[in-house]
Amino acid sequence: MTTDSKIATLTRKIEKLINLVNDLHSEIKGLRKENDKLKEKLAKYEHPENSNNSSIPPSKDENRVFKRKSLRKKTGREPGEQKGHEGTTLEMTANPDQTIEHTTGYCECCGKAIGTVPGGKR
Repeated sequence: MTTDSKIATLTRKIEKLINLVNDLHSEIKGLRKENDKLKEKLAKYEHPENSNNSSIPPSKDENRVFKRKSLRKKTGREPGEQKGHEGTTLEMTANPDQTIEHTTGYCECCGKAIGTVPGGKR
């Protein structure tokens, strides 16, 4: 093998290596972009924002897993007044037995106690 043929062979090998390195650089760039996208997606699941730790309404929560459950045990009774209960009602009368006047203890204008305002009732 002559030196010219050796140089030509080495030159071809160097060109192949240069092409291979360029291909690897472009592949690395693509993998870095993909890695950044995947990290961004993963961050969403590592520190998720939901209605408990942000202003997101509960209807917009992603992956709603937890539901608050009451700790009360069921009694089997319906809510509200139970059957057979006699109710009582306060009704208006034409002639009341007594009249009670309810007044505030402070002046509505200045907020002072009624006893300290001149002309105040007490």
